[in-house]
Amino acid sequence: MAYNNGFTYVRGKEPQKVWSTVSSTATFRARVAVTLSDDRTLIEAASDSTAIFGIACNDASASLPGIGAGRCWVEIPEPETVYATKIQTGVAASAISSALPGMLSGCPARA
Repeated sequence: MAYNNGFTYVRGKEPQKVWSTVSSTATFRARVAVTLSDDRTLIEAASDSTAIFGIACNDASASLPGIGAGRCWVEIPEPETVYATKIQTGVAASAISSALPGMLSGCPARA
């Protein structure tokens, strides 16, 4: 199955969607992992991020006019939510899976 770039909801409990304020310097694209900056605004999660707030539903620059100006819908996954994403070739499965448990807010690691 072919997936779009970024994270795509596959199955499990539907993620909650919340409005969040986008950082004025943010440049993230839709369907990427986002985290909160020091001032509690959305920024794209980096490789050294210790937690992920959720998955952006639209580009940082594509906020809606009026009440949605400067804001973005963010999907907050539940523990049963499953996403799929494309990865580059040559990435070992163990390198990916070891970082996943508990990485998403609201998705505690399971024993």
